[in-house]
Amino acid sequence: GAYIAYEISAYNIKKVGYKEEDIEALFFGALISGLLGARIWYVLFYDLGAYLKEPLSIFAMWNGGLAIQGGLIAGVAYGYFFTKKRNINFWQWAGLIIPNILIAQAIGRWGNFMNQEAYGQIVQESYYRFFPEWFKSMMYIQGQYRQPTFFFDLKIIIRTVVIQDP
Repeated sequence: GAYIAYEISAYNIKKVGYKEEDIEALFFGALISGLLGARIWYVLFYDLGAYLKEPLSIFAMWNGGLAIQGGLIAGVAYGYFFTKKRNINFWQWAGLIIPNILIAQAIGRWGNFMNQEAYGQIVQESYYRFFPEWFKSMMYIQGQYRQPTFFFDLKIIIRTVVIQDP
């Protein structure tokens, strides 16, 4: 998802006359900042007490625990300081990049589906009467049918993303 967002953003930014080196530098810095921000947010707001009892577990990202909110905040903050340092119009770049981040999130949400995570409350089997059987079976988690909350995000993203022609 991040790679696709990068490619679309690079295309848009080059189209308005900026250098590819600028978008490459922004992308890698924002990606690293975003990962760190996503982990920090998760640690702070998921179960800070447990992480404080085992501080080394804070670094164990392979055990799960990233929050999109922290990633977006840290990535945007990095982007703001990056554009100011290079004398680039932050708002123009934000308009060329942020819709593509939504595309990356939508792709990531399908990862949540495949991993059977980011689901909601328990629902009746009839909730899935208009869904394909493969989708319904993937939402049978821990002995119950669950609401596909990741799917709600996809609906919002699809309605929000507009293909731009800078």
